[in-house]
Amino acid sequence: MAPMCSGIPLTGVPFPRSEYERRRLNVLEAVANAGLDALVVTAHGHLRYLSGYDGSGGYFAPFPLIMVPGRSPTFVVRQYDEQAVRSYSCIEELVTYTHQQDLGKVCADVLRRYGLQ
Repeated sequence: MAPMCSGIPLTGVPFPRSEYERRRLNVLEAVANAGLDALVVTAHGHLRYLSGYDGSGGYFAPFPLIMVPGRSPTFVVRQYDEQAVRSYSCIEELVTYTHQQDLGKVCADVLRRYGLQ
Protein backbone atom coordinates (compact mmCIF):
# COMPACT_ATOMS: atom_id res chain seq x y z
CA MET A 1 0.00 0.00 0.00
CA ALA A 2 1.36 3.41 -0.97
CA PRO A 3 1.88 5.92 1.80
CA MET A 4 -0.95 8.38 2.32
CA CYS A 5 1.32 11.39 2.11
CA SER A 6 4.93 12.39 1.73
CA GLY A 7 7.33 12.94 4.61
CA ILE A 8 6.73 16.67 4.47
CA PRO A 9 3.83 17.67 6.73
CA LEU A 10 0.68 18.86 4.99
CA THR A 11 1.72 17.62 1.56
CA GLY A 12 0.44 14.76 -0.53
CA VAL A 13 -2.99 13.21 -0.68
CA PRO A 14 -4.59 12.92 2.79
CA PHE A 15 -6.00 9.42 2.26
CA PRO A 16 -5.06 6.17 0.47
CA ARG A 17 -5.99 5.66 -3.18
CA SER A 18 -8.37 2.84 -2.17
CA GLU A 19 -10.41 5.33 -0.12
CA TYR A 20 -10.45 7.74 -3.06
CA GLU A 21 -11.72 4.95 -5.33
CA ARG A 22 -14.45 4.03 -2.83
CA ARG A 23 -15.63 7.63 -2.63
CA ARG A 24 -15.51 8.11 -6.40
CA LEU A 25 -17.47 4.93 -7.10
CA ASN A 26 -20.14 5.83 -4.51
CA VAL A 27 -20.65 9.24 -6.11
CA LEU A 28 -20.74 7.81 -9.64
CA GLU A 29 -23.31 5.23 -8.53
CA ALA A 30 -25.49 8.05 -7.17
CA VAL A 31 -25.02 9.98 -10.43
CA ALA A 32 -26.14 6.96 -12.46
CA ASN A 33 -29.07 6.22 -10.12
CA ALA A 34 -30.24 9.82 -10.49
CA GLY A 35 -30.19 9.44 -14.28
CA LEU A 36 -27.58 12.15 -14.69
CA ASP A 37 -25.04 12.17 -17.50
CA ALA A 38 -22.39 14.01 -15.50
CA LEU A 39 -21.64 15.78 -12.25
CA VAL A 40 -19.65 19.01 -12.06
CA VAL A 41 -18.36 19.42 -8.50
CA THR A 42 -17.47 22.95 -7.41
CA ALA A 43 -17.85 23.12 -3.60
CA HIS A 44 -14.46 23.08 -1.91
CA GLY A 45 -15.47 20.57 0.77
CA HIS A 46 -16.78 18.14 -1.82
CA LEU A 47 -13.70 18.63 -3.99
CA ARG A 48 -11.43 17.80 -1.04
CA TYR A 49 -13.53 14.76 -0.17
CA LEU A 50 -13.37 13.45 -3.74
CA SER A 51 -9.80 14.36 -4.64
CA GLY A 52 -7.71 15.26 -1.61
CA TYR A 53 -7.05 18.74 -2.95
CA ASP A 54 -8.15 21.49 -0.58
CA GLY A 55 -8.20 24.27 -3.13
CA SER A 56 -5.60 26.61 -1.73
CA GLY A 57 -5.67 29.46 -4.13
CA GLY A 58 -8.94 28.25 -5.60
CA TYR A 59 -10.94 30.95 -3.86
CA PHE A 60 -9.77 33.25 -6.62
CA ALA A 61 -10.13 30.80 -9.49
CA PRO A 62 -12.65 27.95 -9.77
CA PHE A 63 -11.40 24.39 -10.20
CA PRO A 64 -14.38 22.16 -11.04
CA LEU A 65 -14.13 18.39 -11.02
CA ILE A 66 -16.07 16.77 -13.86
CA MET A 67 -17.30 13.24 -13.16
CA VAL A 68 -18.95 11.11 -15.84
CA PRO A 69 -19.92 7.46 -15.25
CA GLY A 70 -17.52 5.16 -17.10
CA ARG A 71 -14.84 7.86 -17.45
CA SER A 72 -11.91 9.07 -15.40
CA PRO A 73 -12.68 12.23 -13.44
CA THR A 74 -11.21 15.40 -14.88
CA PHE A 75 -10.10 18.45 -12.91
CA VAL A 76 -10.32 21.76 -14.77
CA VAL A 77 -7.74 24.00 -13.09
CA ARG A 78 -5.87 27.22 -13.66
CA GLN A 79 -2.58 26.58 -15.39
CA TYR A 80 -0.94 28.39 -12.46
CA ASP A 81 -2.34 25.78 -10.00
CA GLU A 82 -1.61 22.67 -12.07
CA GLN A 83 1.46 21.53 -10.13
CA ALA A 84 -0.23 21.98 -6.74
CA VAL A 85 -3.26 20.00 -7.88
CA ARG A 86 -1.04 17.19 -9.19
CA SER A 87 0.86 17.14 -5.88
CA TYR A 88 -2.16 17.11 -3.55
CA SER A 89 -4.82 15.29 -5.53
CA CYS A 90 -5.72 11.74 -6.53
CA ILE A 91 -7.08 13.00 -9.84
CA GLU A 92 -4.78 12.09 -12.70
CA GLU A 93 -6.52 13.85 -15.58
CA LEU A 94 -6.17 17.62 -15.53
CA VAL A 95 -7.18 20.17 -18.13
CA THR A 96 -5.92 23.69 -17.62
CA TYR A 97 -7.16 27.16 -18.43
CA THR A 98 -5.28 30.44 -18.30
CA HIS A 99 -7.96 33.11 -17.96
CA GLN A 100 -11.08 32.77 -15.86
CA GLN A 101 -13.29 33.84 -18.77
CA ASP A 102 -12.13 30.65 -20.57
CA LEU A 103 -13.36 28.32 -17.80
CA GLY A 104 -16.83 27.71 -19.25
CA LYS A 105 -15.46 26.89 -22.70
CA VAL A 106 -12.86 24.51 -21.26
CA CYS A 107 -15.49 22.70 -19.16
CA ALA A 108 -17.79 22.44 -22.20
CA ASP A 109 -14.89 21.02 -24.23
CA VAL A 110 -14.30 18.32 -21.59
CA LEU A 111 -17.99 17.39 -21.56
CA ARG A 112 -18.06 17.24 -25.39
CA ARG A 113 -14.97 15.03 -25.33
CA TYR A 114 -17.00 12.66 -23.14
CA GLY A 115 -19.79 12.67 -25.72
CA LEU A 116 -22.08 15.06 -23.85
CA GLN A 117 -23.64 18.28 -25.11
